[in-house]
Amino acid sequence: MCLDAAAMQGIGLLTNVVSTYGNYQNQMQQAAYARQIADAQASAYLQQADIAKQNAAIENKKAEIDQDAGADRVAELRRRALSTLGAQRATMGALGLATTDGSPEKILSDTEYLAQLDIEAMRYNNRKVKWGHDMNRVNYLNEAIMNESAAANAKWSGDAQAAVMEQGARSTLLTGIAKSGVDYMDKTGGAVKTKVPSRSAASAAGTYNRSTGWVRGISTKSRIASAIPSWR
Repeated sequence: MCLDAAAMQGIGLLTNVVSTYGNYQNQMQQAAYARQIADAQASAYLQQADIAKQNAAIENKKAEIDQDAGADRVAELRRRALSTLGAQRATMGALGLATTDGSPEKILSDTEYLAQLDIEAMRYNNRKVKWGHDMNRVNYLNEAIMNESAAANAKWSGDAQAAVMEQGARSTLLTGIAKSGVDYMDKTGGAVKTKVPSRSAASAAGTYNRSTGWVRGISTKSRIASAIPSWR
């Protein structure tokens, strides 16, 4: 059985519509994939931010531990210094030496001075150790902030890219199906012009609203648009 020209044109129209909608679905899938990639990147950044925060907490705890240990070492050094001074005074007293003037007093003074220098040096080292931990903690917190910002930027970028792709897919879908309809009407004698209607003519025939679809008129373009599956 042979098909007439009109039937062949109808098959061609259907083929074009199916192909156009297939491209639309492919582009929408690519947009969804772009969002998934962005979400994965954002999740990775947030994981890094959590790790950085944990490291900052660890550095803070290290600073506390080292500070306590340093204070214990200073106290121990002070006890040894006092013990040495006491032993020197006892020895000098046993030898009948006065400890308030002369060489004995100088020895005791030097011992106390050197002990105080050691104590201050130890305190300085303790402050350096704590400062190092504090700087590491600040660096980790800054790293966490940067990763959280990167996560937000990745998600926003993915959403923006997907939105552009989705808009392009919808626009291409509508234009392709409308063009197929116009071509079909031209080839079957259902239309006089072969060009897509101008903006003013399309507006007169019908306008598209995202919530209500095409309104004002029942043009071929509006009927085709209303039949697009999943069009929102």
